[in-house]
Amino acid sequence: MATLPLAFCLIGLSLAGLAAGLFFGRPPVKGSCGGLAALDGTACAVCGREEGCGR
Repeated sequence: MATLPLAFCLIGLSLAGLAAGLFFGRPPVKGSCGGLAALDGTACAVCGREEGCGR
């Protein structure tokens, strides 16, 4: 029965830690793969354009 309150406390502490990091000037958490910024200039698989992808 105590599992649910403990889970909420753990999630709350995690969010508070992320907020404290942002408060003290650390950059936000972001992915490591680069997303669409890592494309090498070939046609985008999402929209098919070769340049100026709006996503």
